[in-house]
Amino acid sequence: MPLDLPKPVLIKIPSYHCLFCHGYEQRGSESSGVLAINDVAPIPIALHVSRNAARFTKSVTIYTNGDTSNIDAFQAAIGLTAPFTVDSRRITKFVLGPNQLGITIHFEDGTTKNEAFLGHKPVSKLKSDFLVKQLGLETTPQGELKTSPPFGETSLSGCFAAGDNSSFLKTTPNAVNAGANSAAGVASHVQSAMYGQKSLSEAMQAMQAMQAMQKKPA
Repeated sequence: MPLDLPKPVLIKIPSYHCLFCHGYEQRGSESSGVLAINDVAPIPIALHVSRNAARFTKSVTIYTNGDTSNIDAFQAAIGLTAPFTVDSRRITKFVLGPNQLGITIHFEDGTTKNEAFLGHKPVSKLKSDFLVKQLGLETTPQGELKTSPPFGETSLSGCFAAGDNSSFLKTTPNAVNAGANSAAGVASHVQSAMYGQKSLSEAMQAMQAMQAMQKKPA
C-alpha cells in the first residue's frame, strides 16, 4: 500500500503479485505502469521493476507522483532503446480499468490513463513492531529487522530472525534458507552458552569487526 497516497486513492482490494509469477495474462498489452515512490523511488529499483514489466507490455510508464527532482537523471538512465517514459503528474486515485480489467489512474489535472497493471513494491511494515520496540531491535531504512549473516542474529544477542521480516527479497526459497540458517544459529547460541563460550554467530561477527579494523588506514 503506497504510504504517501491518501486512502481514497487506493483500490478497495489492493493486490500485489511477483512479476516472475504473474503478469502473463497481460502479455502483449499496450502499456503498463510503475509507481516509483517509497522503496521504488530510487532510479535503479524503478528501472528494475520497469524491465520486468516490459516483458509483458509494449511500453512502460514510470509514475513519480509529483516528484520532478530526478526527471533528467531518469531520462539519462533509461537511455535511447528502452520503451520507458516518465510521468511526474500527481495521482489522485486508482480504479479498476474498463470491464474490470487492468487499472485506471486518475491525475490532479483531471486526465486519466489506463494501464494493463501497475508495478510497485509496498513499504515493509512489521506485524509485531510492538515486540521490536520492546526488545529494542534495530531495523533497516526499508523497515526490516537488521540482522547479521549468515545466521540472522538481530542486534540483541541470542535473538534471531528469518523470513520476510528481515529480508529485502521476500520470496519463499529465501525465507526457507534464512530459517535453516537461523535454526543453526539458535542451536549454536544455546550450546555455547552452556560452556561460557562464544557462539558461531558471535565469533564470526568478532572476526568481521577485526578484519574491518585491519583494512582501515593507519
